[in-house]
Amino acid sequence: MLKIISRLLVPSRCILCHTEGSGICDSCRQVALEARPSTCYLCNALTKDSQVCASCQWRTPVRRAHVLYRLDVSAESVVYGLKYDGREDVARSLAKALQAADLPYYDVITFVPDTNQRRRQRGFVAPQLLARELSRLSRKPYLELLERNDHVPQVGAGRQARWRQVKGNFRYRNDEVMRDKRVLLIDDVITTGATITECAKELKRGGSGPVYAVAVAKK
Repeated sequence: MLKIISRLLVPSRCILCHTEGSGICDSCRQVALEARPSTCYLCNALTKDSQVCASCQWRTPVRRAHVLYRLDVSAESVVYGLKYDGREDVARSLAKALQAADLPYYDVITFVPDTNQRRRQRGFVAPQLLARELSRLSRKPYLELLERNDHVPQVGAGRQARWRQVKGNFRYRNDEVMRDKRVLLIDDVITTGATITECAKELKRGGSGPVYAVAVAKK
């Protein structure tokens, strides 16, 4: 509650240079943040339009995974503000960047969920903040299509451990009819791609059409 009140009373400032006005100012977005090249999100091979490469297509139902920024020091600050401080002004700035990006056509927006316990502790889910703002800008609905069973800390975990940890950790919510709808799946950071892949598999089990992914940053 105190965070909400402070956001209403204190003017929005750029998370990088602290200039008053927005969560990420235009100058920092253009200079401090490095756009990430178009690659396959699983193996980092260069591809057109962020498509999954031919060698990795069998591993995932995701067709394209657009990442805004390379995960360097500046992008880490942006992600921290979104993920741990719940800065809605940062989410708005990121949503504007996504809206301006060359994303594939989609019908609905969803996001990588957190556990109910973590949601209560933090009071927000970072990808949901971004999904909500993008929904407002694009006028496409955003839906909570997935649930998370358990949170297993992945910081410091190796590639194979991350894939094992997320397997079976998400489930599709059956209260939404998604037959053949094109879904845009949002996360904050892609590391190995395991989380995005597992979520996409659940969406497909729920009957969705093509699944596209977007994230704020990736190394």
